[in-house]
Amino acid sequence: MSMIFARTKILPFLRHPLLWLSMALGLFALLLTLVYWPALHGPYVFDDQLNITENPRVAIRDLSVRSILDAMLSNESGPFKRMLPALSFGLNHYFAGGFHDTFPFKLTNLVIHAINGLLLFTLCRQIWPRVIHQSTASNLQCNLSAGIVTLIWTLHPLQISTVAYVVQRMTSMSALFVLLGLCIFTAGRNRLARRQNFAWPMMWGGIVGGTLLGLICKENAILLPLFAAVIEFTLFERIPFARQISASPTLSQLPERIGESDKKRNLECNEYKTLTRTELRDLKKFYAVFLFFPIIAAAYYLFILHDITAGYVVRPFTFEQRIFTELRILWFYLYLIFIPVIDHMGLYHDDIALSQGLFDPISTFFALLAWSIVVFLAIYQRRQWPVFSFAALWYLVGHSLESTVIPLELVMEHRNYVAGIGPILFFAVTLFKLMDGLPRYGGNNFIALSLMAIVIIVLSIASYRRAEYWQSNESLIVSEANNHPLSARSQYLLGELRYKVQIDSSAAYPHYLNAAKLEPNEVGYLIMLNMMTYPKLVEQTKHENSDYFYLDTTRITQLLREKPISAWGYRGLDVAARCVKNNPICHTHIQPMRDWLNALLQNPWLHEDKRIYFTKILFDIEMAMRMHQQALETIIAARESRPDILPFYLMNAAVLTVLERFEEAMAIMQQAEEKFPSDADLKTATVKLQQEIARFRQTNPDSDVKP
Repeated sequence: MSMIFARTKILPFLRHPLLWLSMALGLFALLLTLVYWPALHGPYVFDDQLNITENPRVAIRDLSVRSILDAMLSNESGPFKRMLPALSFGLNHYFAGGFHDTFPFKLTNLVIHAINGLLLFTLCRQIWPRVIHQSTASNLQCNLSAGIVTLIWTLHPLQISTVAYVVQRMTSMSALFVLLGLCIFTAGRNRLARRQNFAWPMMWGGIVGGTLLGLICKENAILLPLFAAVIEFTLFERIPFARQISASPTLSQLPERIGESDKKRNLECNEYKTLTRTELRDLKKFYAVFLFFPIIAAAYYLFILHDITAGYVVRPFTFEQRIFTELRILWFYLYLIFIPVIDHMGLYHDDIALSQGLFDPISTFFALLAWSIVVFLAIYQRRQWPVFSFAALWYLVGHSLESTVIPLELVMEHRNYVAGIGPILFFAVTLFKLMDGLPRYGGNNFIALSLMAIVIIVLSIASYRRAEYWQSNESLIVSEANNHPLSARSQYLLGELRYKVQIDSSAAYPHYLNAAKLEPNEVGYLIMLNMMTYPKLVEQTKHENSDYFYLDTTRITQLLREKPISAWGYRGLDVAARCVKNNPICHTHIQPMRDWLNALLQNPWLHEDKRIYFTKILFDIEMAMRMHQQALETIIAARESRPDILPFYLMNAAVLTVLERFEEAMAIMQQAEEKFPSDADLKTATVKLQQEIARFRQTNPDSDVKP
């Protein structure tokens, strides 16, 4: 049969590398699309609203320079505004014609994820001979091994929360430039080991270019030089590699039964030479620049220019509690990587208990002890066990920014997007090594590949099932609440789903109550629980059971006035205020809502943007309820405290117009014109006011109101 193919033109065609490359890329794209497909039509979630759908500067309607700049500068996160992801959101909005369809946004995330997979393949292919401590690695071995690692990483169910969560494009785009920079750096470092040209320009260009481009996506790209240092420290020795070809026929050391000419062509990594003293000195200078100065700059930014400890004021944990808790959470992440049970994954992990100290709980101490041993072994066993050293240090570097001192959320799965590469590589190499221990016979390669195929299939099924959770807002929230019954956030969102979508307050009440009991100081949960209860029932509850503690409006008012407010507090208050304004069923809570909003506006921790927003909410409620005198008092106080806010002048004039105090309204508009002489909105409002005065004079000819 082979003789028949040899005499035809089919075999040379099948041997063409572009054919196999095209087939591999096509199958890779098809597999990713099938696995992630259910999530591509899923909803926007939490931070998506604030950063994308409710951000007017993202909603560009043309591709003019001004619109492009507006989109690029639409995000306020970080010193570099995360401009590239912000621009991509604007372009998605423009080409999709709005925010109504999430598919273009999530498909873009998937494309970026696929590109990152190809970059990871390239990086793994470059470092694979050093990872397995073999200088003689064939093309086939590198391609198969790197391909398997790439498939495990791209298809891991932990990645669903990065791909399906639109705003996490900031993470994946940052990772794109980090991986691209590392690919270029590693190629240059390999060229330096072979004494080839352009080694230093590639190393410098990879780190500088990758870091700068990554930083305008997300700040954790600053870790790129540290990742490069991990590669250098664990995989690049300053001595020659052993020059031998393994006789093992398994995948990890794969001597292909091929001709001598093919072996000579495929052996890529057996020409490493010892670096000269000058080269070693230059290498030390290189890392001094790219490690010392970025670390000093990051520390200066975090601790001098911005006091990160101030961020703990709005968090339900202290600096010490965060540090101790993260020791345990890092092990939890590894559990999810190596044992990917999707029911243990989720968008919210606030059901993880805080570590109150080193011995409370005792698992905190054992977590610290275990990490100390890991770091010790990673440093002192790097020559004997380079893959372990690489995996451990890579993972810890990947978490060194977001899982340490910065007061972020304690647990977010997307933090493993780049950090998880190390453990996954370790898993793959370990499995390959286990295959080496099997009795050597002709089927070993088949066994190794079959085992890897089973792993990939299991991961694909798990990811597809998790993607189904993300296919609708209801399925996502219900899965979160079912899988994390002790998560206050999941319980709150399920209550919100029952109340806002299914219009079933009786079904919503137990979930709001559970959320309030799990986090009794989270004012957002308390507000929504109170909104589910008529004021008369609140008073009855005061004498009947202990639930009154969670329904006490006075306590809610005190928390709003005196305590820092979290994002969930703002969310709950906003939802409740909109209901009071627009839905008659909530009019029973008009007075409590006014008390809560007034208390919030007195809060010393309230950010100015929030102060402006909730002042407008209070004003709108009072105007909608025809409480015009109260609305006037609200807006006068707001304008006196912030005379630089134009909307306050317009609102003041609006309520005076309703009260038919036209001359006072015109005086307010004149004050505004002096402060904002060229504002288009002000001119429009002035014209409308003049038209309103003219109509009033027509219907009241005896009035002495001046035009």
